Amino acid sequence: MFGPLILTVGHSNHELERLIALLTANQVTALVDVRSRPRSGFSPQFNAQPLSVALRRQGIRYVPMGDQLGGQPEDRSLWREDRPDFAAMSQTPQLHQGLQRLEKGIARGERICLMCSEEDPAICHRHRLLHPLIAARGIDLMHVRGDGSLERPQVTETRVPARMRRQWQQSLL
Repeated sequence: MFGPLILTVGHSNHELERLIALLTANQVTALVDVRSRPRSGFSPQFNAQPLSVALRRQGIRYVPMGDQLGGQPEDRSLWREDRPDFAAMSQTPQLHQGLQRLEKGIARGERICLMCSEEDPAICHRHRLLHPLIAARGIDLMHVRGDGSLERPQVTETRVPARMRRQWQQSLL
């Protein structure tokens, strides 16, 4: 990796302390929440308010951006056959404004990590939607896995389930 870098992470059902440990181990200064709805019925420690407070105590900024970078838009015209239409979403002004905000954060020296709920990026919009758009801007991306390892998107791509690959290809038609 030679250029700017953005990390991604899925909170899964980790304890809050585990997520914070993953972020601090990777020197994250800003956690960008890319969940369309920043709350969790299964893991309430990741609801926006308690998460924001806990991160602030660790010196990490909490930046909610699900309205711009979320994988489940409220606008039903961005859905196809009851699934988010990533091809249509990738053309929206709000998504590109969100990407510009990420670039500005990097330019300010922030170490940014995008967070969603899914631990495995192979089945999350962080990889399927956001990675290609971020890479097109000359920004490297690495996925922080629950065990603390970093995974390159090229490795993630080899693990994308065939059904999801077909759905993505169909959405491009």
